Amino acid sequence: MKIFGLLLVKNEDDIVEEVIADALKWADKIFVVDNCSNDNTWDIIKKLASDRVVVWGRIYTNFQEGLRSIVWESIRHEANEGDWWCFMDADEFYYDNPRQFLSDIPDRYGVVATNTIEFVPLQSQERLFESISGFDKEIFERYMPLNWSESRFFKSTNKLKYNGLTSRLPFATRAMYIDRIKVFHYPLRSAKQIQKRLDTRRNAVENGFNGWGHAVQDKWQEKLYRDDDTKLKSLKDDGLQWGSCAVNFNINSMNFIIRRWVKSIMYYFRLL
Repeated sequence: MKIFGLLLVKNEDDIVEEVIADALKWADKIFVVDNCSNDNTWDIIKKLASDRVVVWGRIYTNFQEGLRSIVWESIRHEANEGDWWCFMDADEFYYDNPRQFLSDIPDRYGVVATNTIEFVPLQSQERLFESISGFDKEIFERYMPLNWSESRFFKSTNKLKYNGLTSRLPFATRAMYIDRIKVFHYPLRSAKQIQKRLDTRRNAVENGFNGWGHAVQDKWQEKLYRDDDTKLKSLKDDGLQWGSCAVNFNINSMNFIIRRWVKSIMYYFRLL
């Protein structure tokens, strides 16, 4: 079993090198694509190029969920039947070891979704976040176990195909595995980075992207969490507490169960 990462990145120069280095602990090869960054991301990516970090190139277009499909279609031949693809995010680190996690999954399953802890900045840390220029895990005291998840890994088969740019994953994947892989997420890392993130996403929405309703604020300070926010947990006081109810995006539990059974039946009839 091999694992191939596909990383589509834009304006993540403070974290992309660390994310790639961490992913190389479990990925056999990572294909990196820059979506028109205007910071130092592209220079960092080129510096990291190797036989295991393949710089695919740059894409100059507005973001869509299925944008990765353009790249994936050109490199899918790298994977054999039963290998896994990971559509990586540039601000995530895996708590579970993906290689071990995926190796334990029965063959009838073909998609793995995330179970995410999201680390957040606090209002009391405003001056700290104004002063830092890079990414530092140690400054994060509070986090939120997310009540939703995203499909991140999918198994390679010869039946996979895309139909347009609106889908995150290809069609004809096998059933989603019921257990979710644990991930640390750091979307808000410094004043400069948060403001750049808001501006980038707001621009994408203005240009037609249907999503990112969580990033409509104008000023980075609006993304700081109240210190007494009851949704937040404390590393010091609570330890790590993971969510348990999320399935995937807005799919409710009954739809998840039905889809899982239908795809399992299709697998047994060799349709997936």
